[in-house]
Amino acid sequence: MKKYKVGLIFGFVLIFVAFSKNGFSQSTSDLEMVHYEKECQSFKESFTIKNKSNYDIKGFKIRLIYKDGNGDEITYNDYDINKTIPSGLSKKIDVTCTELQKFKYKYSEDNLWGNSCKLFTIEYTILKVYTY
Repeated sequence: MKKYKVGLIFGFVLIFVAFSKNGFSQSTSDLEMVHYEKECQSFKESFTIKNKSNYDIKGFKIRLIYKDGNGDEITYNDYDINKTIPSGLSKKIDVTCTELQKFKYKYSEDNLWGNSCKLFTIEYTILKVYTY
């Protein structure tokens, strides 16, 4: 009976380790957004993500929360990104955001549109990290 219990516990430990190695329990703090940009009158936005971990990231899910000049939430978008980011390196990611065409990122150097665009800021949350 004891051999069976020890074997069962050892089997669960092995299964847990296997899931951890396949990307099911990696830390979301392993990724950091280090740059963001979006021009006025554009549907395209891009951000740069740095991999601060000791392993390659194969993909991640990120939530961008857009706020107006007063800090009130405008909208949010979740993006599933399937790009590899090697340990210690950064990757620029391009995405499309249709809700914010008339908005310009507050810290953008784009002055082409003058005051025709409302300023916004962003917050982000890494929801999930994939290493498989």
